[in-house]
Amino acid sequence: MKKYHTTGRCLLKYLSKVSKADDIYLKQLNYRFIGEFEQFLRAFRNPKKELVRSNNGIIKHLKRFKKMGNLAVKLLWFPKNPFNQFQLKYNKFDRQFLA
Repeated sequence: MKKYHTTGRCLLKYLSKVSKADDIYLKQLNYRFIGEFEQFLRAFRNPKKELVRSNNGIIKHLKRFKKMGNLAVKLLWFPKNPFNQFQLKYNKFDRQFLA
């Protein structure tokens, strides 16, 4: 639940920056919104630490957001899923053994 709360906070930051609101209608959630949210996550810097999220961290946020979108489709809140065409791709890393 902690991770979903963090993703929700990121989404609220994005909404307050873009639309100056705390909420949007579900019909406004489309492919363009998701793409702009991804770009916001990539450009966001933590003001205290000046950290930038990695690709895999951004994909994890989008994956959680996608799960909520899939739940909305199952509950018949969406006519079709805006995440269907959105590709999520992790970067693979080879981990070294500790000596």
